[in-house]
Amino acid sequence: QSVFKYITISPVKKDDAIIGYRVSPGRDAALFNDVGLEPGDIAVQLNGIDLSDPSSSVQLMQVMSDPQELNLTVERDGQQYDIYIQL
Repeated sequence: QSVFKYITISPVKKDDAIIGYRVSPGRDAALFNDVGLEPGDIAVQLNGIDLSDPSSSVQLMQVMSDPQELNLTVERDGQQYDIYIQL
């Protein structure tokens, strides 16, 4: 299953550097809501991979090629929250 059926992402930049990805509900919003995500959350880590690090793109592609579960760290209102997603 593609996680992008449930979640859409768009890069968030500060001083021309990506600091994370804003998450929004995808076509099927049920999972998005069920796991505790909120529109506007900014994903800053995925399975321990720093999403602001451009050199982590190869690791991210491996993780996203066949995700069974995702541990997502999001920033919301200045606080970080860990979200566990099982696909």
